[in-house]
Amino acid sequence: MDAQNIIGKNCGEFTVEKHIGKGTFGQVYLVTRTDQIPSRTGSFQPTNYAMKVINLSRANGREQELLDRETQILSDLKRFKHENIVHYVECFRQGDSAYIIMEYCERGTLYEYIRQNKVVSEYMFVEFVRQMASGLEFLHSKNVLHRDVKSKNILLTAHNDVKIADFGVAREIPVAAPGKMSVFIGSPQYMSPEMLAKKPYDEKTDIWSLGCTCFEMGTGDYAFKAENIQQIRQLVEKKQLPPMENADYCDDVKSIIMWMLQKESANRPTAKQVAEVIASHKCKNIGTHTAVELSKAVAKVAPRKKEPKTSKTKTNDSGRESGVFSEQPSECGLTDKSAMGATYNEVSNTQNQQDYLQKQSNKYQAQIVRLMGGNKASEHVSKIIKVCRKHSTDYEKIKTVVKKYVREDRYERVYPLVLALKGVEEAIALQNSSPSHTDSKPDRSDI
Repeated sequence: MDAQNIIGKNCGEFTVEKHIGKGTFGQVYLVTRTDQIPSRTGSFQPTNYAMKVINLSRANGREQELLDRETQILSDLKRFKHENIVHYVECFRQGDSAYIIMEYCERGTLYEYIRQNKVVSEYMFVEFVRQMASGLEFLHSKNVLHRDVKSKNILLTAHNDVKIADFGVAREIPVAAPGKMSVFIGSPQYMSPEMLAKKPYDEKTDIWSLGCTCFEMGTGDYAFKAENIQQIRQLVEKKQLPPMENADYCDDVKSIIMWMLQKESANRPTAKQVAEVIASHKCKNIGTHTAVELSKAVAKVAPRKKEPKTSKTKTNDSGRESGVFSEQPSECGLTDKSAMGATYNEVSNTQNQQDYLQKQSNKYQAQIVRLMGGNKASEHVSKIIKVCRKHSTDYEKIKTVVKKYVREDRYERVYPLVLALKGVEEAIALQNSSPSHTDSKPDRSDI
């Protein structure tokens, strides 16, 4: 069967629906399973899968070797079911083509996400990097090098869960001689200095590629952009990166990116180190859909008895979906000059802080209820709040409960609101526990 003309036809137990992309050595299609049985209610929603098709008649010996290696690696990884590795279903051959069936990721590639959004917000950057690093940490723990980490090989589900895909050039690290591979393979824009120089490399080559992908998320373009591989090699050798100031990220995030882009592989972090550092990072600019650490804001901004000069910074009460503060991006650390600090100071001069925080809590809850819809939306929001209070640092558990109650197409809008609401609730709790807090209502002339 011609792998380029199979739309609407059956391949094994699967029906080909449409073409959705291209892998290292083949075309990728959306398929549905034809042997599924409808439910007793009569409703039937077939399961979607992604199917990579490789035309064996056009594949040379090297490509067939890589295909065999890819299916072997995917088969070995299948039993672990890591949440950030694309799930392998099966592989079969029919005629002169090989077919690899994998889970389908509705939102496409990270490459497409970046081009559609121009850049990736700091909040989403942290989410994506945490998951990518977790996936690479898992692969490296199983002695597997991906060797082609790039935005086109990072898939996104409807909930923006990250899946590392396309193991067409992946390779198991020889246990007897780690760090001895020197095969020139992968995508030039993401190749590490040691790979470009055809020197031995190890798992740190994947970290360099991850750093290039992170740079791309922040700037909307490749870290090393040139017309040919020789020019890319020269740029990497001289480490001529485009200006990082184009990335609207705090200095801590930029430092993480540059850490991964260290020329000497020994100076780069491991995937585990990246995962740990990024997991501890707290974003604060909710104007761009990032989580707000309002509890820290309350601790740093006390009520003032003197009325300061009027600030020209305007609050964004209508905001974006989750924003009530200035659209100006805030710094990673809170200072009096930060957008959050300036705005919060303005509010503290006109009304009681606790009243203001409660008002914002009610506002976020109302927004979440409206987006969720349904008669039980308020009840579900209450359950989400309880989970946030009980598991304040377990963001995976918070994500899980939000996914449980929120429709897939609204999750991306609701989750940042939940994190903002969590910050407000923590701020209220912190203020209530503050030694300076009393049960008596403050004199508004002193605020």
